[in-house]
Amino acid sequence: MSTSDSSQADNIERLLSLINSAARSAVAEYNKMGSGPPPLDSTQSHPTDVQEDVLQLKKAIRLLEATCDQLCATLAPPQHTMMNRAQNAEWACILVVIEAGIVDALDKYPEGAHVDVLAKDVNMDTGKLGRVLRLLATRNCFVEVDTNLFANNRLSLQLHSGNPVSDLAHCHVTLTPKAATVLCDNLTQDPYRLSYEFSNAPFMHSVQDEGLTGGFFDWMKAHPEKRSMFGRAMIGMGKVMGSSNVLYHYDWNRVSTICDVGSGIGTFAMPFSRMFPKATITLVDLPGPIAQAKEFWAKDYPEAVAEGRSVFVEGDFFVDIPVKDQQVYYVSNILHNWPDAEAANILKTVRKAMGTDSRVILHEYVVQHLNRNVGSISPSSDDNMVITFHFNFSSKDTVLTSFRSSTQAPQPLLPNFDMGSVRTYYQDFTMLVTYNSRERTLAEFNGLMMQAQLEFESIHDMGETCLVVYKCAE
Repeated sequence: MSTSDSSQADNIERLLSLINSAARSAVAEYNKMGSGPPPLDSTQSHPTDVQEDVLQLKKAIRLLEATCDQLCATLAPPQHTMMNRAQNAEWACILVVIEAGIVDALDKYPEGAHVDVLAKDVNMDTGKLGRVLRLLATRNCFVEVDTNLFANNRLSLQLHSGNPVSDLAHCHVTLTPKAATVLCDNLTQDPYRLSYEFSNAPFMHSVQDEGLTGGFFDWMKAHPEKRSMFGRAMIGMGKVMGSSNVLYHYDWNRVSTICDVGSGIGTFAMPFSRMFPKATITLVDLPGPIAQAKEFWAKDYPEAVAEGRSVFVEGDFFVDIPVKDQQVYYVSNILHNWPDAEAANILKTVRKAMGTDSRVILHEYVVQHLNRNVGSISPSSDDNMVITFHFNFSSKDTVLTSFRSSTQAPQPLLPNFDMGSVRTYYQDFTMLVTYNSRERTLAEFNGLMMQAQLEFESIHDMGETCLVVYKCAE
């Protein structure tokens, strides 16, 4: 056996060992919640469905997905792997299931429905519907309990009309593919190819026949049904990301005043207020979302409003944040919607509202490059849209190096956990085609912050996303 053969054999053994340890870690997390992992064909609620702190489970699954995918990619012939990826049609089948209401229709048949009956209920052809469901069932979404007899399971229930994850999926199987159809032209043709203007994003390119101007949010104003779906999808996104992890893995007890910038109805603010009742949280957003927030809180948590622990303020984060001198300005999943110039302007507006000791806490995906160079935090050549300089954090070098080392996957995995963190890169693609924006590296965030006279303080791994803390520059 050659040295390279021996090394590869060692890598495979490491992957097998990592798979075993990651799977056992995931099972242990289920057991901590008082119940083991549920069977895939179950439609019963499980403690993990409502568990807020799933950080350790997310980390175990991140490692498990990375190792399983790399082992398969290593051992399978390359043509096999690439055709599996090129032939992926689940998204189209998921679209059919959502728009035809298949999961809802199966509510009436807890033991499953024959495809003949189901097709009649949803006004579709039996043979075609059966093939759509069988493809998804092959990926463990639905169960074929007997020949042509399909039932819901844990995965398919995520596509129920009452589940906001279904709205998130609907966005991704309609809006993103629409933009992707023109991506190649958008990347190669003027005036789009070198533009980062909101109005030149692939999505707006794909709907140019509608005669609308502006960007994606302007398009949504002309399509109120999509705007409503998008609002529900953001709730689903919080569930998918495990956004509630932040409530358990940052020291919020020291925070008495917090401003939720671009808060929406308060999907972060309400659980925060319930968990930290001594703090006052102010929701800041445009008049429409603030009106919706007031209705939402009056129904679901009126005592917080009555006691003055939740405050609602209209504001445009491009113009002014009316709430001054808060201890924390929480900015979650806002910057990734905007190209760099607009993102920097948002941060400058926040900076004007801050007091000397205020902090900005970003809750965002943080993109990692695929090298293991932990000794350098300088931006690489593709980070130069805003950042054209080198950072010198002096004592903070240790903090950043430690963060990178602790969040890098063990070898032989890619350092960013490849398939285990692929949603970060799917999100980055979605930002590109929808807004001409991006999910950002830490270097890119730091570059934007420096434009707003803010400087890096700390970063916290939330399993899928990160909290990044900034203070006023000295």
